[in-house]
Amino acid sequence: MKPFLRLILVSFLFWGNGLFGQLPQLAQRGNILSAPLNKVGMDAASKSGMGLIPLFVVQGNWIHENLDLVGADYQRMPDSVKIIPPAHQGSLSYGYFFQQHNASEWEPSRLLFVIENGARWNRAAVSRIWVDRNHNLDFSDDKPDTLFKGQMRQTLWFSANNEKASGLNIQVFPAQKFYKFSQMNDLSIREMSGPRVFLGTESSLKVERINIRYAQFLFRRDTLAIGILDANSNGVFGDKGIDQWVVSDEYYPAISTQYTVPMGDNSEFAWMGYAYRLTLDTADWERNNLSLSPVLKPKKNHKSLLNGAKMPAFKFCVAQKNGKRKRTRNLEAKTSVFVIWSADNAGFIADSAQLHALSRAHTSSANWVFLNFGGSGKYVSYYNRRYDVAVLHGFCNSSIADKLKLQSLPQYLIWNERKRLLFNTSNVDDLREYLQNMQK
Repeated sequence: MKPFLRLILVSFLFWGNGLFGQLPQLAQRGNILSAPLNKVGMDAASKSGMGLIPLFVVQGNWIHENLDLVGADYQRMPDSVKIIPPAHQGSLSYGYFFQQHNASEWEPSRLLFVIENGARWNRAAVSRIWVDRNHNLDFSDDKPDTLFKGQMRQTLWFSANNEKASGLNIQVFPAQKFYKFSQMNDLSIREMSGPRVFLGTESSLKVERINIRYAQFLFRRDTLAIGILDANSNGVFGDKGIDQWVVSDEYYPAISTQYTVPMGDNSEFAWMGYAYRLTLDTADWERNNLSLSPVLKPKKNHKSLLNGAKMPAFKFCVAQKNGKRKRTRNLEAKTSVFVIWSADNAGFIADSAQLHALSRAHTSSANWVFLNFGGSGKYVSYYNRRYDVAVLHGFCNSSIADKLKLQSLPQYLIWNERKRLLFNTSNVDDLREYLQNMQK
């Protein structure tokens, strides 16, 4: 079998890791691997976003429907409904969490909650929050969770009978940190609130969504989090066409959802040269098992070139005064190492000394092509002189990045003399090891 064809065969091995214990490792044979989705994660987009939940005054025992600023109508009077309040201290305020469900005609896509101590809930040492999990508008039969000085010390789970399914971290909204936003938000809500009495942005909630269940896998030296994003926060992981498979090498303190794959019967993801089919073994959340099986045939929707793929044909601008363009098809017929980098990228800065040493050690046996993404032309032009290396410098644009199907920055790709992809990584130690093994 040809070398590049051998490289596209995928296997699954196990390797001990002192921090995580036994983690399944993606390696080089065709076995199917299963792992339980027994870890709960936070959506990084939610952590970095505003996540504002406005609070309004409970007027007697009456509340109003959720206020959606995007679809707010000045002329329409909001619906109101009577609730049965819990035993509480002081006055009550209310709000809605997003949670898609079908149990209530009142707010089928929201989850109603009330907080005691009214506008001073975030200044009180202890305030209780009641969530209408059974959607009956009766808070006297709901068990309260506790807020300590404007935040929860533990996650608030949407379902009392299905803990760690999907939930939220809660704290008072940091209005001083987002002062201008808070002013504009106060103005917008009060203009559109109608009969609602708004407590103000500084007395409202900021939430971070806990809606990912995942397992950890080793991919060479890196750890990947692979799991399911409960996109509609209904506590069910596996809604086809709604929920998303998530694959990320950023998983602490929050999981990046930059790379997602829709859940379906033929869901696949590709990562650094390899592709896998994703299957959820069971709908029982306590025993959710993720199965990964190797895929050898490339598809257009794969977000990585698979090992064995032909080098894409493109032209790149060379970093020199006359600005000549060079074609990939005109590269010398020998091993080619592509380094896609950015001068201000922390990963590249950490890797650069080792990359320089590798390019010097393998200068005669390989074409070294450094493609810079978004750096100064002058800096790139004088790079070789500055660091005493002899590599071909050029520039990467969005079109080139799409053709190479880049998944990280920096990223390193190795092609053989026939311009077939041999190796793909974001880890410079993996790159060094592969180049050393090529010489043996």
